[in-house]
Amino acid sequence: MRQLFSKLLPYVGGGVLGYLVFFPPAAFLPYGAWRPLLLAAFLVIGLVVFTALQFPLTLPRDPHVEPALSQEVPSDIASLVASLTALGFEPLGPPLRIEMRPAAFLWPLVSRQLNCFGNVFCTTTIPRKTGFEFISVVEDDRGWLTSLAAPHGFVLPAAPGSFRQALPGAKPDALLQYHLAAHRFLESQGIRFTHEPEGTPSERVRRSLMLQRKVVMQRPLSSAVVAIWRTLTKRTPFHAPIAKQATTLAAVEYVKGVFPSIQ
Repeated sequence: MRQLFSKLLPYVGGGVLGYLVFFPPAAFLPYGAWRPLLLAAFLVIGLVVFTALQFPLTLPRDPHVEPALSQEVPSDIASLVASLTALGFEPLGPPLRIEMRPAAFLWPLVSRQLNCFGNVFCTTTIPRKTGFEFISVVEDDRGWLTSLAAPHGFVLPAAPGSFRQALPGAKPDALLQYHLAAHRFLESQGIRFTHEPEGTPSERVRRSLMLQRKVVMQRPLSSAVVAIWRTLTKRTPFHAPIAKQATTLAAVEYVKGVFPSIQ
């Protein structure tokens, strides 16, 4: 019943908002010329609240990340995996199914020579969204650097200690060079990375999802506003290289402050 409710809620909420647009309540009629503005404000507030209510469903408290039942790899995913393999990455265990909303599949890879990870992923939406990313993990899991090519990524607020950069539309080789440049810059600031973080790929994905949930649930309404704005404008603070982002040095100092052994 709970899963059915989770699936139906977006459609119900969207239907209610759509109904209010085309059939505004009689209570708004006496406001005359102010009616469109009041209705717009009502709809915006409703959208923010509705989005905030989606967070507990999209990011479950105890996310299930398990090996995928089917080992069959779609052709577009196989092509991306082959592209990363050609760059020196190798599979890091079986593909994973991530039980969130919408559910997603992830193919984890690692390059020990480059000291970073690669992920190829796809959603279960229609149409399906696919993408890839590169990740460098700070020693002792103290933080991480993520470089993403998908234009729809990074709409949620970042967790403390995370470094993000997006290069929408980039090919794997271009994104990897972009990532390695950020990797080198952060190393010049005293950040050290490891290719052997604690836990299995599924455990690390679970920790990442749980941390993201904690971030958005601390301020669900402001997180909803951020997510809506970034989705509509297709812009985030992470479209610049790490070295040029205004918050990078503060994030570096945060990691060093919380973990003073990084010097």
